Amino acid sequence: MTLSRLKDVFSALANERRLAILLYLKERGEANVSDVVEALNLFQANASQGLKVLELAGLVSKRREGNRSYYSLTPLAEVILNSVVLQKAEKGAA
Repeated sequence: MTLSRLKDVFSALANERRLAILLYLKERGEANVSDVVEALNLFQANASQGLKVLELAGLVSKRREGNRSYYSLTPLAEVILNSVVLQKAEKGAA
């Protein structure tokens, strides 16, 4: 992974709204913008912008079906989120 790509990933993760989107997608598996808006009580523009930043950072992938786009976590996002959850569980058990 290049330094520029790593910067993009950490930059994308540094926003609470985008983290909420990632956690929602981890729980849901796949969702469109309307699903994210409703579940997280966001404005559509904010959800769309967050998903775009996450996509450009390589943390979510987009699949088109008709006129809708569906987003899901990439393997990179899965590894990052699983690592955070595992660390949290280990700290709680200690």
